[in-house]
Amino acid sequence: MKIVYGLMTNTGSGNEFLYDLGVWETEEAASDYLANKLPHSTGIWVEKIEINDASPEQFIPITEKMIECSQCGIEYSPEDIHVIDGMEVCLDCEPALNENLTG
Repeated sequence: MKIVYGLMTNTGSGNEFLYDLGVWETEEAASDYLANKLPHSTGIWVEKIEINDASPEQFIPITEKMIECSQCGIEYSPEDIHVIDGMEVCLDCEPALNENLTG
């Protein structure tokens, strides 16, 4: 569970999170934003938001080597690359390459 702070307002039918303005790690940072960027706004306040963060705190680094597609130049994981006539081709470029080779 992660706690962040966001800006809230009451739209008349209930409280609404102003997600497009962002979130902050501390209540003070959210309050500073409200005071400095929205000084003339009324009916907006800072509220604590609990996020069910499914990702672990420490991400597992990618250890496998990425392979560049010989057609588009984008790097992919090895599972997404096929070798056709000695060329490393991604899944997106494979249909066009096969069509050019046979046609």
